[in-house]
Amino acid sequence: MDLNMKFIGFAFIAVLIVACKLVITPVPTSGSKSDGFVELSYEMNMLEIATVDREAAQASAVSRCKSWGYSDADASQRVKTKCLTRDAHGNCTRNRVTMTYQCM
Repeated sequence: MDLNMKFIGFAFIAVLIVACKLVITPVPTSGSKSDGFVELSYEMNMLEIATVDREAAQASAVSRCKSWGYSDADASQRVKTKCLTRDAHGNCTRNRVTMTYQCM
């Protein structure tokens, strides 16, 4: 019985992990035409395992830059994470992740 309970607990955790894995497409949230940069963001909960659709993010940044008269966008290494919600113990439960693209 004890072994079965461990297996059920493990299976439950595995299902939660798989169920919480998702592909996220960042959306434009800020930027500056005159400074030539675009910021794309997405939000995720503490238990989510996110895979960022970098191709879609790049296409979105290029589109925004082209609408401003630039020809391309280059992903910078600057990524900002901001905690949006904390639990009773002060642990962050929801984050906003923002990536910056430089218009070229």
